[in-house]
Amino acid sequence: MDCLQKMQEALPMGWESISFTKNEIIKNSASWDIYHRGLSYYRGKTVRQIQYDAEKNLVTAKVRGSHIYGVEISLSPNGGIQTAVCSCPAFLKSDGYCKHLVAVMLSMLDLSRKAAPVFPQSAAPKSSDPVRDAFKNFIISKRLVEDMKKCVHTYSPTAQESSERQKRTLLRMRVLLRKYPEDSLPGISLEIGDTRMFKVKQINEFIMAYDNRRTLEITPKWSYDYWSHTFPPAEEKLLDLMAEFLLDDNRMQDKYRPVTSLFSASVFRLPPSYYKKFLDIAPSLEDAQMAWAGGIVPVPLRIRQGKLPLTLCLEDKSGIRLSVSAPSSFFNLDRERISFVCEDEILLPDANAVRILQPLFQRLGKQYAGVFPMSSPNAALLLSNIFPALENACEIVISNEISQKLYVADLNPLLRLDIYKDGIAGELLFRYGEETVPYATEAILRGNEGSDTEKSRSSADSDRILLRNRDEERRVVNLLLSAGFHSHTVQPFTLMGDDVFDFLSDTIRDLSMKMEIHYSDDLAKLKVRKKIRLAGNVHLDESTRMLDVDFSFNDLESEDVRSLLSAFRNRKRYIRLKKGGYIDLQDESLQELMQLSNRLELTHKTNGSLGVSIPAARALYLDQILSKTLNLPLESMQTNAPYQQLVSRFRQNIPLEFQLPRKLIANLREYQKFGYQWLRNLSHYGFGGILADDMGLGKTLQAIALVLAYYEEVMEARASGDCKNPDETGKPSIVIAPTSLVYNWLEEVHRFAPELPVKVIDGQREDRVSIAADIPRFALIITSYALLKRDIQELSCFDYRYCFVDEAQHIKNADTLNARSVKQLRAEQCFALTGTPIENSLAELWSIFDFVLPGYLYSNHHFKNRFEIPVARNRDESALEDLSRHIRPFVLRRMKKEVLKELPEKVETVSWCEMSQGQRILYLDYLEKARDIFDREVSAGDFEKSHIKILSLLTRLRQICCHPSLFLDNYDLGSGKEEQFLDILDECLEGGHRLLVFSQFTSMLDLLEEIIPCDVSFHRIDGQTPAKERMPRAAAFNSGQDGSSLFLISLKAGGTGLNLTGADTVVHFDPWWNPAVEDQATDRAYRIGQQNSVQVFKLVTRGTIEEKILRLHDKKRELISSVIQPGGNFLSKLTYDEVRSLFEIE
Repeated sequence: MDCLQKMQEALPMGWESISFTKNEIIKNSASWDIYHRGLSYYRGKTVRQIQYDAEKNLVTAKVRGSHIYGVEISLSPNGGIQTAVCSCPAFLKSDGYCKHLVAVMLSMLDLSRKAAPVFPQSAAPKSSDPVRDAFKNFIISKRLVEDMKKCVHTYSPTAQESSERQKRTLLRMRVLLRKYPEDSLPGISLEIGDTRMFKVKQINEFIMAYDNRRTLEITPKWSYDYWSHTFPPAEEKLLDLMAEFLLDDNRMQDKYRPVTSLFSASVFRLPPSYYKKFLDIAPSLEDAQMAWAGGIVPVPLRIRQGKLPLTLCLEDKSGIRLSVSAPSSFFNLDRERISFVCEDEILLPDANAVRILQPLFQRLGKQYAGVFPMSSPNAALLLSNIFPALENACEIVISNEISQKLYVADLNPLLRLDIYKDGIAGELLFRYGEETVPYATEAILRGNEGSDTEKSRSSADSDRILLRNRDEERRVVNLLLSAGFHSHTVQPFTLMGDDVFDFLSDTIRDLSMKMEIHYSDDLAKLKVRKKIRLAGNVHLDESTRMLDVDFSFNDLESEDVRSLLSAFRNRKRYIRLKKGGYIDLQDESLQELMQLSNRLELTHKTNGSLGVSIPAARALYLDQILSKTLNLPLESMQTNAPYQQLVSRFRQNIPLEFQLPRKLIANLREYQKFGYQWLRNLSHYGFGGILADDMGLGKTLQAIALVLAYYEEVMEARASGDCKNPDETGKPSIVIAPTSLVYNWLEEVHRFAPELPVKVIDGQREDRVSIAADIPRFALIITSYALLKRDIQELSCFDYRYCFVDEAQHIKNADTLNARSVKQLRAEQCFALTGTPIENSLAELWSIFDFVLPGYLYSNHHFKNRFEIPVARNRDESALEDLSRHIRPFVLRRMKKEVLKELPEKVETVSWCEMSQGQRILYLDYLEKARDIFDREVSAGDFEKSHIKILSLLTRLRQICCHPSLFLDNYDLGSGKEEQFLDILDECLEGGHRLLVFSQFTSMLDLLEEIIPCDVSFHRIDGQTPAKERMPRAAAFNSGQDGSSLFLISLKAGGTGLNLTGADTVVHFDPWWNPAVEDQATDRAYRIGQQNSVQVFKLVTRGTIEEKILRLHDKKRELISSVIQPGGNFLSKLTYDEVRSLFEIE
């Protein structure tokens, strides 16, 4: 029963809950770091003896840290915290809760959720002045602290005495280890003093005085005072150990009376667990002695690890026997035989050796001498198994007579197999050179390691001692048992049923490499076939757009083919052929063939072949089945030219046949060129698809290249006179994106295809209707999911060349208005762009495919029965693989690791954020006021002298861009950047990425902690983090063993000096003036040791000071890199006009 449960049982019924909250604990803690330490103490269950006094409304507890500290928490009538004190030194030096108080308060909160109510329902909180109450609580706390000081120190020292206390007198301590014959436990007694040593007569009282920092009278003329005296480090470590045990001993006394205390006057008896700890400390003690009986003069304490002075001799004196001898001074010091004594020296033997010797010690008693008769098999077991394990623990002697009888040879097992009824029987023999020992069931399996009657089958000398390798023999037997053999009295090993097929198909090969196997002639004829001979033919009829598929078996009779199909329908692993033998149906080629038969509904023809006609749309899926990587057992495969031409373009070696757009202002990387060619090939054949590249690989750029290529073709046609309307740009293409990414698209188009006519549909309803009327005049239209739902009537009137949905997970639910709206648009080809085509279920994939290739994945009902339900409910790997083959030609997904050679070492992306409505109103209002203040400040004095005031104005604007809650209480109108961050976080975590998040504002990190999902483990470093904890936190994150995937870092505190190569994604939540500082922060992940490409996201709020800072980065980057050092004031390098522009409205 834990402390919380005991406290719960002590509480009266009918009381209300505790009213203080975790936020109050955080707020009143001495620091954020102290709170986290207290949280660790709480989770580590260090809170002990927590008790509640209902009459006084008082909670008391003890917390185990480096010492045991007492805690008292006085509660107000309504369940709040009135006063809280702790006996630890840290509490007396700070003005907030220490970690021990935090741990107890968190335990109380946990109790309030689990236990009966704590506070009277009738005790409603009284209205009062918060300032007066706070002052009153402060006075009460101070008085209580003073009272506790008196209890702990026994007097209140003056300032002069406090100063003198820092210069403590170093005492000596003499530790005497004792062992009495009548006592099974060793004990220690103490003497302490300065110039003279005094015996500690009441050792438990002395330990309590030391642990509770009190004074104790040792003799009438000399007292020990914690605040005046100290001991060497090792001695204090021993005292701490004794204090720890004293707490456990007292608790046992209180809980289980009567229990004999291990503290008896001047001796502390050491139980085994504490004796081990004492032996670790003892070598470092300055004055340690030992004595083994009363009256014997103590000698210096000496401890040595090594062999025991124990001799084990195997000899032949009228029979084989084991004799044991040891010096008369040899005895065990403790009952667990952790240590032994010989010639006034403590010996610490190997623990494993002592474990092996325990049965021998128990039979020897206290004399450690004796003789034991041995049989030859037991002598062999002693020599082969036991003596080698003891050679470093004691002296091993083998007489010449025994040595001459030893017979040593390698084990060579032999297994003889034959047909037995409907299965196989086996006989196992252990061969050692000239000796052959038959397998003895009871000797091996039941632990009987041999007897006097155990004889070898062909012994050349009956007096030999055969050294059998028992471990290897057991290993051989276990190999047979794991292979499916059963052991019996009549037939040692038999194999029946399915185990026969498993043995012949797989296991027999492994066994033959580990032992010699002999087969009978009948068994040698029983074979397992893993391949069949198959011929295939695929013919694409271009007129009917149908595929004729036919497979014929060259080495199976028609009856065997029927059995084959029946076995697969019933999920059997093999069939037995009509003429004998087996066919292994688990072979990958046969599995694929039968799955193809089921999915294409192949039928069995009279000649024993399988055939079907399927639509041409399944050609790419069929090509996946027939590819060489699947190892179908095809002796021949004939396909006609139309089929080959169709599928060749969609294999991995697609030739780059389409030219890149001439006016594309970008140097595409190889994987981006491949993506462009892939899109062009799909477009050429009239297919849509899903571009599912990992974030940061340029999905937007590849889509823009496709649109621009079509636009250039139309322009060339118009120039040649083939275009009927010279004002038209061909069919327009349309992009539907999340609201936050609409202008990202516009920026990318302007950057990579500035000549492409593009228009964003936004604004008021009448404005959007007006823009829609001019859609044919543009090559690309960009709108959001939110506006598409409202404007679908106008936008669905046009025919589009391409339709792109960005972040296609927005249409993952086929029943939503988003999905229904985009599917109303008419386009020649539809493409989905997403890094996460599946987030929760396969139904999401069907919805996206229903947009890019309507009907390809069948109806929703058919898809659910064929793929979704088998995979979700039954984890059907074959259904999942079959679905993969269906979609593989139409989904292109590259991860950063796959195209690492094609990626720059660091990819930076500006992620544009839109402010929420309330956030924008607040920003514009403050911007106007800030501009006025700026103008007044500059006009009233020198611009150079106004930097601090101006920086404070700019900082406030930057805080609003992050989240107005950074300075505005009770703000609840949202933050666009916060939403953007959560989107990035979700996508990164879904892709298995690990993130560093930098912000200049630690208060922003506080807000992020509140919104991070509770199942996401993270670390944090800011200005409050002690320097000594930075590296351990970084090491813990890099190792990944604690499951953390996120690191929150303040830019100033963690931007330098850390190696965080465990992350592959960096998020700069707010832009800093000096881009070099951001680069240094990014280099925490992007540095030597980083194995992955690093993706850097810079969150920038559009139309605000952040966008202007980003522009200044580009303008001033060269200047900054050569002039401004990291941490420099960026404002000092800006002109008046540049600073004034920061206060302008876009």
